[in-house]
Amino acid sequence: MKLWSKYTFTALFLASVFALSGCILENSGKGTIIINLGGGNSRSVYDWPPTDEMLRELAFVIKLTGNGGKETFTANGTDKTIRCSVISGHWNIEINAYFGETHYATGSNSLNVIAGHNNTVAIQMKKTQKMQTISMTVETEWEFPLLICGTGKITIDWGDGKVESRNLISIIDYGDYWYLFPDESLFLHSYNDSTARIITITGANIMDLSIHQFFSELDLSNSNTLETLWCDGDDSTDIGKQLKELDVSNHTAMKGLACRNNLLTELDLSNNHLLWWLFCSSNQLTELDLSSNPVLGWLECNDNQITKINLYNNILLEYLYCYNNQLTELDVSNNSMLTSLNCSGNQLTELDVSYNSMLTYLNCSGNNLNATALNNLFNSLRNNGGMISIGDNPGTDTCDRSIAENKGWHFMYY
Repeated sequence: MKLWSKYTFTALFLASVFALSGCILENSGKGTIIINLGGGNSRSVYDWPPTDEMLRELAFVIKLTGNGGKETFTANGTDKTIRCSVISGHWNIEINAYFGETHYATGSNSLNVIAGHNNTVAIQMKKTQKMQTISMTVETEWEFPLLICGTGKITIDWGDGKVESRNLISIIDYGDYWYLFPDESLFLHSYNDSTARIITITGANIMDLSIHQFFSELDLSNSNTLETLWCDGDDSTDIGKQLKELDVSNHTAMKGLACRNNLLTELDLSNNHLLWWLFCSSNQLTELDLSSNPVLGWLECNDNQITKINLYNNILLEYLYCYNNQLTELDVSNNSMLTSLNCSGNQLTELDVSYNSMLTYLNCSGNNLNATALNNLFNSLRNNGGMISIGDNPGTDTCDRSIAENKGWHFMYY
């Protein structure tokens, strides 16, 4: 996806034609144009010129046309100037900057080259692609892994003075919610101590990101191209870190989000209309609004403090794992695609699955279902058979299990 900047940034390129000191040009009508690649004081990758780190990664193509001829020269950001000899006369100058294969900025102007004179020209550089940046705060003296997929080139500033660059490759999507990060998508970096550092990832099209442990903050506000994000926390050890907030509102193309085992108290998904799967279990959520996620197919929101969940708009939902919450009711009447449901460990007093003709797995143990409620549940089961668990309910021992068994359902004792 290309993002076009609304802003125009100006860089002053100094082009001068002069005779090289100590040298005699073969043609007295020729001069040496010197284009200065520096200029400006801005330090943001969104501005021109970019940071020194970004500048070193840019490749420049300079095209000169005039006097009935054409000349093309190249340079990179490690060169502060580029020199080229041209004959005197009128020249049009076009400069394009590239970050890997991504067209980063462009500018043009013209000048009259007068032999034996210095000539200067101001070129207005316009950003053609806004660089995406994702940053995170890490605290670890261990090896820190990142899995990143997408297209184009990225740079990673590890926050300790080390910077590396690499071309991204695409994630492997096997379908049916299965993904694979190729080996080439793995970035590893080691720190000497657990001082808090900010890692910054810069690139034009960062599409898939996986980070685990050791990070306490994740800033996605300067990016909008993520399609899948894995940012599970870790509270199992003293070195593990957890997120207290997460904003994915910019990422409207996001189709998968895993943010398990963090300290999130809210999660706004109103802008993520293409969200296909959501794993937000083991947080501190009390509510979850999924009304803006009509293509959601897999939901894991277990081990939170959710008291109510509305699934009416999620007609494509296939897998629902909402166990260990505080639900007193659960309406799945509009989820006809549902095949697997685990709602154990809640406070349900009734459950109707008569509209769930594809259901083959049901765990409703650990609720407040009495014998009458369980028998009504059995009657609502379809005749396609499946596995069911009803343990730790008030009616577990007194209900009529034959109702379900006669429909081909088998009871699980856990």
